Amino acid sequence: MHLQNGSIQDHFLESHQRKITRTEIVDSTHIRYIEHDPIRLKLLEALVIHFENPGLNHQDTGQKRILMLYS
Repeated sequence: MHLQNGSIQDHFLESHQRKITRTEIVDSTHIRYIEHDPIRLKLLEALVIHFENPGLNHQDTGQKRILMLYS
């Protein structure tokens, strides 16, 4: 998915004037956490984004998003 659109692709186009390759994504990806439960995974991702504020995970919505654990 990141090969076609998103922050990673945008960064490569702006900073390197080219598209990123699948090999570059695989070689540059490091797994920090593993969670198989979908609800816990959403919570883990939300906590990491909240506390670490990663530069490549900024949303362009201009608003805070609400984490919905149960619908």
